[in-house]
Amino acid sequence: MDLKDIDRSKITDLSEITCGLVPLILAHLDKQTDERVVVAVRSGIQSELTNGFGTGGDWDMQIVIDLSYTLLVFDRVKRTKLKELDLNYLEF
Repeated sequence: MDLKDIDRSKITDLSEITCGLVPLILAHLDKQTDERVVVAVRSGIQSELTNGFGTGGDWDMQIVIDLSYTLLVFDRVKRTKLKELDLNYLEF
């Protein structure tokens, strides 16, 4: 993902939030109807966010580093029969 692929007018700026960021983003995603949601957060917390969101769910997350903040790009997951089974191939 490149910065030129992101519509900057649709970025939700949460870069001033430090506590409760993951629950806030999850609540924001629950309200969205768009296929892509972009959230700006403060720089330097990529590993914490990756750990906080984990894997699976209704959204795929990509991290894009910008100069003054980090962008989290969430793309809605397209459901398929295999996804509905929720198989985790790492367990086998």
